[in-house]
Amino acid sequence: MTKLVTHSSSWESATPFLSVLIPFYRDDASTLFQDLEAQAKDLPIEVLLQDDGTGDSQLTSQMESLIESSSIAARLYTSPVNQGRSATRNDLQTSARSAWVLFLDADMRPASEHFLSAYLNLVMENFADIIFGGFEVETEKSDKDRDLHRALSQVSDCLSLPRDRLRAHNMSPPLTYVFANPS
Repeated sequence: MTKLVTHSSSWESATPFLSVLIPFYRDDASTLFQDLEAQAKDLPIEVLLQDDGTGDSQLTSQMESLIESSSIAARLYTSPVNQGRSATRNDLQTSARSAWVLFLDADMRPASEHFLSAYLNLVMENFADIIFGGFEVETEKSDKDRDLHRALSQVSDCLSLPRDRLRAHNMSPPLTYVFANPS
């Protein structure tokens, strides 16, 4: 299966230390990409996105334009058919040029303007073999989606790293991202 590949002008020359991988299917990843792009300007980070066969030419064109005009190392893969979540994530992992990867869902948003630099600092300090970030759920609104995410976050392995461990590394708790329903 041949995928359409679009990349930014800085893609070829970049040497990333962290690869941010964003699979999506029928989700508009443009807001997340723009948020990450604003944070990644001077960081050794690449952002790889893969449309898993959405089949929406308007969305594809919008994402291609964002990637082509981006000043950061970015690449978009557009699959002609839906392969499924696992296959898409595996494709992105295989395409990543860095040993460290950060998977994000297209409907997520960074919780702070230091989101990427916080992850990058932990990676560069060799702080852990794996970093599994938590998430924050918007609390202003209550609906079935947010209620479910909120309930799961209270009992899952998405809990934050203990504050005393963060303080020992001179870090604040930046390892979160915000669930945001784009509709």
